[in-house]
This record gives sequence, structure tokens and C-alpha cells, in this order.
Amino acid sequence: MKNTWKTFINSIITLFLALIIIVISLLITYASNTIVLLCIIFFTLSLNISFGIFILNSKNRLVETRASWIFFISSVPLIGVLIFLIFGTKSFKNKKWEENDLLEKKFLKYENYEFTNKLINSKNIDDEIGMVFNCIYLNQLKPVYEFNKYEVIKSNEMIFSEYINLIRSAKKHIHLQVYLIKDGVFIFLLISELIKKAKEGIKIRFLYDWVGSFKKFNRKYLTVMKKNNIEVAQFNPSGINMFKGSTNYRSHKKTLIVDNTTALYTSANISDEYIALSTKDNYWRDLNIKIHGEIVNSLNINFCIDWYDFTKNSLSDINKKKLINSLNEILIIDTNTNEKNISQLITCTPNFDNELSILSTTTILFISAKEEIIIVTPYLVLPNELISALVIALSKKIKVKIIVPGRRDNKDFVIPMNRDCYIKLLKYGCEVYEYDGFIHSKYIIVDNKYVQIGSNNMDFRSFFINFENCIFIKSESVSNSIKKIFEIDLQNTKLMEYKYVDKYLSKLRIKILIWFLNIYKPLL
Repeated sequence: MKNTWKTFINSIITLFLALIIIVISLLITYASNTIVLLCIIFFTLSLNISFGIFILNSKNRLVETRASWIFFISSVPLIGVLIFLIFGTKSFKNKKWEENDLLEKKFLKYENYEFTNKLINSKNIDDEIGMVFNCIYLNQLKPVYEFNKYEVIKSNEMIFSEYINLIRSAKKHIHLQVYLIKDGVFIFLLISELIKKAKEGIKIRFLYDWVGSFKKFNRKYLTVMKKNNIEVAQFNPSGINMFKGSTNYRSHKKTLIVDNTTALYTSANISDEYIALSTKDNYWRDLNIKIHGEIVNSLNINFCIDWYDFTKNSLSDINKKKLINSLNEILIIDTNTNEKNISQLITCTPNFDNELSILSTTTILFISAKEEIIIVTPYLVLPNELISALVIALSKKIKVKIIVPGRRDNKDFVIPMNRDCYIKLLKYGCEVYEYDGFIHSKYIIVDNKYVQIGSNNMDFRSFFINFENCIFIKSESVSNSIKKIFEIDLQNTKLMEYKYVDKYLSKLRIKILIWFLNIYKPLL
């Protein structure tokens, strides 16, 4: 039945593609024939209207995304429909999400919910913030853990040595997941260290995103790793996926986990600019943390789910069971710290039905703030609900401070896109600072007590399209440690004034670019 349904869907798509090709061919051949031309125009209009109605009534899409697709299809007749059929259709259907839910439940039995139940039933926890813990627990079944230790890695130069030292300390296994791999010193030395540990008998799994790393590194590295018994896999691998909507769904996670006890939780990819070795990107800035304790188990389970999900298709049923068993064996919670920093992992996927995610918790954080909100992000393209939440906070005389890049990375639209977003907040008294360089850190601090830090940017792609995760932490000590980094970075910024930004956005070239970005940003 399942194969029949897939065949039917593929047949419909093939039929549409064939019709489009036929229409284009007729248009070229009989352009001088008025009747044929009118028929072609009628067919094109009917096709566009039909797809417009379908998209407009699509409940599993954001309103902004629906409007963008309708505009695109209307602007580029026939070709727009073709691109929508390839990239706009939801490739991760309900069955896919059901499979993911079942897979997650297989692993969640290795979480410990003792403190979670105690916390949620406690009367001492803040009502609003308690809602964050409770909502994520009820919606994602993610536990809240008490015993966790966080160490802030203060500079880009330090991240490389932290990677190497943590890898060298491994006794049982190493799990590494990144979005981007790029040729350079970092990847060469990292693989050298991984090979040494593999020869010691350490189990190593390396998961990377093929789109993020596309044509950025020499694939011989993969061959070398595999020859040395390092397991390597692609997240949402290439092949036929290159021509499907699922290509748009990327894993943006960046985590190194060793022995289920310690993790490097970073915004850094495997590329020289992230460790201050690139001469072209010597202005790059990141914030990374080292984690010891119970929350590492949640990060490891998240990795195991991704690993199994994107390697199982190449395995027999027997080997699938062996893989599940081997992954389960390493999920033993080891509380290797006495420090108490209440923490919970939050995940985000393209599943629109999963309404409670990073966007939801961020909104609750902003609405619940009493004194101050600090945001640091490279990409600031806020959905309307977050802009409204920040405006409400500002109207209550709550301080809102934001740091964004003052220089672009490889994306020309970063500066105008960010400015077009934050100018709406400047009018209400928000303090926005542009860093003299490209700041790639991703975190939020609220009331010097709550921290949300992870892989996600503050934009549509992170909130609605990518696979992301972040950690929500209730801890004054962690907040203070990260705020010290914020204050150091603040010294290398420029406070933006409304008049200056408004003048910049009034330039005709920038206006045209912003018009284009406003139409297509939900699809980026």
C-alpha cells in the first residue's frame, strides 16, 4: 500500500512536469498562433490559481511562507510551479514524523525524570519560567536535570585545544556532529587525533550536514576516516534528496560528546575561522561552552536519534537492532559534578505540528522578563511574535540589548537584513550594537538568571526549517559567566542610532534588496 501511494504521488508530479514541458514547447513552437497562445495563457493562469489556492489552504505552513510561495509562483509562471513541486512540497510527511516520535521514545527510556517530576510539582519555581520547563517536558518529553557544570570557553583560540584535549580524554566513545566542514588546519589535525583514538579501540561516530559542507572540503578525509574504523554519516544525505524539498531541511547542530559525561557545545563549525587561524576571517567571534553532567545524556540521545535515522536505510533489520543496542549501551547517565545548574534540552524540527519549540520558549522568556533581555546572534530576522514580545518588554521599561555583526560573512544580505529587523525595535528604546567583526555567538540572557544557548540563530530558518537544539538554563552563575563575555564583546561594538540606520535603509539599492528579502526570507 505504501509503495502504491508513493508511485501515485510520483506519477502526479511527473504528469505535472510533463505538462509544463509540453506547454513551454508549444509556446515556443506556436507563439504566432493566437488561439494556441490564448490556450497556453489560460492553462498557465489556471495552474497558478490552482496551486495558489492549494498553498493558501495549506495548514502546515506559516502565513509568511504561504504568501512567499504564492508570490513566487505568480511572478514566475510555470517555472515557479516546477520549483514548488521540487522544493516546496513537504517531504517529511506525517509518517516520517510518526517514525521519528517512535524512534525518540526508544531512547527516552534512558533519560531520568526524577528531578523533572519534583521540579514541575514544586511551588518554589517561578510560574512563568516553570512554564518553559513544563511545556517542553509535556510536548517533547525532555527531562530537566539538576547536576550540571558549565565552563565558558572565552576565546576562539581556545576552542581548538578544548576539542583536542576532550578527544584525547575519551575512554569509551566519541560522538561528533557539525554543520560545516571546510579544508584547513582544523580538520586535518582533528582527524589525526580521531584516528589515534580509533586505533586505541575508541568507538567514534562523525555526523555532518552535506549541504553545509558541500564542496568545502576534500572528500578523501572521509575515506581516510572510514579506513581507520571511524564511522562517518551525512545528515539528510545527498543523492535523490538534492531534487526534493527535504534538501531545505538541514541539521545546524554542533556538538562533541565524549563518554556521555562531557560535551563541547558550540556555535563553531570545523573550519579555520572558528579557531582564529584564517587570515581572511580574523575578525570572527564565537561563544562555546564545555558541559559536564546529566544534560550531556540528553545531547547524546539527540545525536543517537539523528545517527540512527540517517544510517538505518543502509542496514539490514539485524544490523538495525545491533545499532540500537550499541547506542543504548552508551546511554548511562553519569553525574560527574556536584554543581547545580538546572538545565533542559530543547529541540526544533521542520515539523510544523510541533508547535512548542525554540520559538515558543524564546517568546515565553521575553514576555516573562522583569529587568533585562540580552540577545547575541549573527542573523536577526525575527518573526512577528518575537518583535511584539520585545516591544511589550520595552514598553514595561525592561532593558533590551542586542549585539549583531558589523561585518558580513559570506552572505551579502546580512547587514541590511539585520538592520531592517532591528530598526523596528530602535523606535521603542532598544539598544542595538554592531560588533566590529562577524559575531557568530548565539545566546539569550534574561534577568541575569536564565540563559538559552545553542545552535539556533534568531531567524526563520532556525525556528521553522532547520534541525536545531539549545539548552535552557536556570542559573545565576552561568548567566554571570556569559554576561562577562557579553560585556567584553560590548567594548568592541558601535551603538546604532535610529537616524543612521534609517538613512542607510533609505538608499535605493538597499530598499530594493530589502523588498526582495522580505518576500523570500521565509523560504531562505
